[in-house]
Amino acid sequence: ILAVLWNGARLLHPEAAWLVRLDIRGRIAVAALLVYNILSLGMPALLWVFVASETVGALLQHRAMQK
Repeated sequence: ILAVLWNGARLLHPEAAWLVRLDIRGRIAVAALLVYNILSLGMPALLWVFVASETVGALLQHRAMQK
């Protein structure tokens, strides 16, 4: 439900820079939680793919905000 609401807000207000900044922080938080779970709880190494995708997504969004 939260993902649908979030994407709906971004769809309705794509120009809202604060939404993008929140999304960047959210992606970094998700990546950090995944790293914690992989390293401390022994979660599958396949989750590194999601760490990379969240990190790359945050970097691309940050870069787009700079333009």
